[in-house]
Amino acid sequence: MRRLYGDLLLRRLRAGDLMWPLRALRSGVGALLGEARPLLGTLIVTYRCDLDCAMCDLPSRGDRRRELDAEGLRGVLDAFRDLGVLGVGVTGGEPLLRGDTVDVIRHGTERGLLMHLNTNGSLVAEGTPRALADAGLASVNLSLDGPDAETHDRLRGRPGSFTRVLRAAARLVSLPRRPYRVAFTCALGPGNAGGAEALLARARDMGVDRVGFLPVHTPSGGVAKEDRRAAEAAARLAASKDPLLDNSREYLALFARAFEGRPNPVKCHAPRTSIVVDCYGAVYPCVPLNAARKPVGEGDVRALWRSETYRKAREALASCRACYWNCHTEMNLALGRLAGRSSGGAAEAAGAGAPASAEAAP
Repeated sequence: MRRLYGDLLLRRLRAGDLMWPLRALRSGVGALLGEARPLLGTLIVTYRCDLDCAMCDLPSRGDRRRELDAEGLRGVLDAFRDLGVLGVGVTGGEPLLRGDTVDVIRHGTERGLLMHLNTNGSLVAEGTPRALADAGLASVNLSLDGPDAETHDRLRGRPGSFTRVLRAAARLVSLPRRPYRVAFTCALGPGNAGGAEALLARARDMGVDRVGFLPVHTPSGGVAKEDRRAAEAAARLAASKDPLLDNSREYLALFARAFEGRPNPVKCHAPRTSIVVDCYGAVYPCVPLNAARKPVGEGDVRALWRSETYRKAREALASCRACYWNCHTEMNLALGRLAGRSSGGAAEAAGAGAPASAEAAP
């Protein structure tokens, strides 16, 4: 299982919260029975970013004038809570470009949501770790695409970004008795595959809690077809059984298929277990459909989730195997285990020959 899920579950149990694991179990069983029960929410608070990453076109969608204000973002979190969402990833763009992001995280915590932050680290100032801790943040991912400045800065499109993300990590891990987990996330491809093990070593030296990898995806949401180097790096990581890895071994084993352009063999539950809302109020069934700019609709999140339009979207996406995003694929693997099947058997039974396309999306 992805270690993030285990980390957060253990955190809740240590806090004496027995209801959260029970709600998670109920939602997981409901998803397997075909019910629409969102476990995970994604809130894109801005598309604006201060980097120019090779694998991302989100900044081209940024328009500060159109963004929901803090009240609007808090309203989305309220809707997530009412729908039964357990954890929310706050992301962008670069979410810390907004001055109210920490307050939004605090609001989610106060509503009983496990709040997670994705950031490139460039705006993590000296006081940011304490502010995030006081807001109740449960975990933070820092994007790091290589163990050295040459690799990371080339892929992230900004000289000096490597230095800034390491400084951010040092600040975040140094907070005394910090309540949040700190992880590096690396989009793995041929441009950085040779540095995967060195990245793990750097994270260990810095005291970072976890390192997660995912196959580099194209701006439209699918996996870029690459050579064998990234797949071989993922295989080495899986074989290493390094306790610092956030990924499950089953997920890392899928990288070879991903870079061959083959469809993901694991049945996808994302349209029933996840919900993505962006800073303009548009609602998406999953992360890759946000990348492809194919929303279900916008407006009242609660009503839309329960609508006939969304139901038809879920049906249309039932056979989609287009992506290998870690947030969705790891959850799908976990649900497969919950169903009492081995990950390999579940993968084969889930339709290994399904089309590798999201063209069925609304």
